Amino acid sequence: MSQVYLSTKSTPTVPTSFITDDGTAVPVLNNLNLIGGSTTVNDSDGLRIIGSGNTATVQITNRLFGTGSTVNAVTDDLVSFSLGGSVAVYNFRFQVVGRDTGTGNGVGYNVSATFKTDGVTATRINTPWSEDDEAGTLEDASVDIVASSNNVIVRVTGVAGQTISWVTEGSYIVV
Repeated sequence: MSQVYLSTKSTPTVPTSFITDDGTAVPVLNNLNLIGGSTTVNDSDGLRIIGSGNTATVQITNRLFGTGSTVNAVTDDLVSFSLGGSVAVYNFRFQVVGRDTGTGNGVGYNVSATFKTDGVTATRINTPWSEDDEAGTLEDASVDIVASSNNVIVRVTGVAGQTISWVTEGSYIVV
């Protein structure tokens, strides 16, 4: 079976605007930029689209990222997240990974914790749950999720004599 395309020399019908969760994107010369990203903004769908100019940005919501470094047995705060001015309860889940820059040894953690706020002060409800994977020379490393003022902080502790590069990725739900 053969297929033939006949040109009618007409301009195809294309959308002239895209209404998003936040704003409208309008193509320029029939082109629309569609980019991805993430945001700390709370959205129960876990996804939102923002339109501005000729760009629509698709974002994964409720996401937190952080990086840091420890030299010796000191602490570093990878994430500091404000709980805002309203009464609420949050549950956080983080993956944290660290690599000793000298030896290449590593650590990995899955950690979760629940916090409440009265809109002024954050309080951790219970001891965080943590699953720890630590290479022999990094067994003294640790991660914690703590409250400070009205913020939740992901805090790592290094190891004496070691330099560790850290990365964390997390998410939260709130009610």
